[in-house]
Amino acid sequence: MDGKKAAWVIGGVVLSLVLAGVVEAAPRSTRGDTAAKETKTSTRYLVIEVRDTKGNVSFEVIDAKDLTKRTKDCRTQYQEALKEWNTAKATAKKNKEAFTEKKPVEPYVRQMGSSFKTEQKAKEYADKLQQAYEARKAKKADEPAAKKSSETSAKPAADTDANEDE
Repeated sequence: MDGKKAAWVIGGVVLSLVLAGVVEAAPRSTRGDTAAKETKTSTRYLVIEVRDTKGNVSFEVIDAKDLTKRTKDCRTQYQEALKEWNTAKATAKKNKEAFTEKKPVEPYVRQMGSSFKTEQKAKEYADKLQQAYEARKAKKADEPAAKKSSETSAKPAADTDANEDE
């Protein structure tokens, strides 16, 4: 009887190990897994700085998935603008006319900061960046005017006492 009991015990242990392996391999649905799935599928928003072919800079909010598409669109826009510019330049040269149109500026798309969970927060950040950019731009425009006025006021006055030396 001892041999039969030992066989039953060993068989029970093997069976429990097999069942434990099957249970372990079964897919689990836990709260942590669903939270991970939600974060993978949730939409993230990016604030990007975009310079167009005329050199104008703007800040836009886009879906994170659309970043490469937006970059490709910018490149395509530049290639088309450059082609039109070259055609216009060649036409002006052929007609012996003066060509003063500026060459298109190469555009770019830059991600500003990290991604945002809500579109509203991303828009607030984009507005803040746009205001800061406009302030810098206005300050740069004022600098040359301020320099010119300070140069004219910094010049020494003409010698009014020329007769004193005589």
